[in-house]
Amino acid sequence: MNKVKAWIKAHKVWTAVIVLLVLFIGIGASGDTPTKETAKNNEAQTTVNETKTDNKKDETPKQQEIPTPNYSVVSSTKDERFDKKNTYYVTIEAVDLANDNFKQSVKLVVKALAKQNGSTDFTANIYDDEATAKAGANYYSNPSTDQAEIKAKSDQRGQHLVASYSGGIDEITAKVSTADSAYVLNWYPGAFKDTPNVGKYVGNEQFKP
Repeated sequence: MNKVKAWIKAHKVWTAVIVLLVLFIGIGASGDTPTKETAKNNEAQTTVNETKTDNKKDETPKQQEIPTPNYSVVSSTKDERFDKKNTYYVTIEAVDLANDNFKQSVKLVVKALAKQNGSTDFTANIYDDEATAKAGANYYSNPSTDQAEIKAKSDQRGQHLVASYSGGIDEITAKVSTADSAYVLNWYPGAFKDTPNVGKYVGNEQFKP
């Protein structure tokens, strides 16, 4: 023991250096090694971040449902079709002819009518003017012979009969059919391609509500 004390006294500088080195090593080791609690916290934070990321991936934008536009059935009859299925005369709000967005609204109305009818086999004449719709409904039961009146009603029909849906009858063979071609939506069927305002929308497409 005396020899050790003597050596320490003789080598004070080296002893101080060794003590400092030991202290630095101890501090470095304790700083670099995370405690169990820190490791748990880090792991928990990583899990939360991963969960947030997964939730973001699962979030898909929901398509907003377009409500069915307001419509009114002004008349219905079973006398116009040879198969005695319903023919509806329907009015909707005035159509904006700036673009063809109105077509989507009309299709929603036809779908609503199919649900109301309980079948896709029916006819629907869809107008955006009530007076013209009523005149159209009365045409078969009370046809006019006055040429001027016929012309005026035809012009009104051309402008305001937005669409005519026919389901369950082949338009070529005029026979009952369940083929896709037997379900047709005609756009502005009372007009022609050169009719002012609406002519550019004249046409037809297969459509089964």
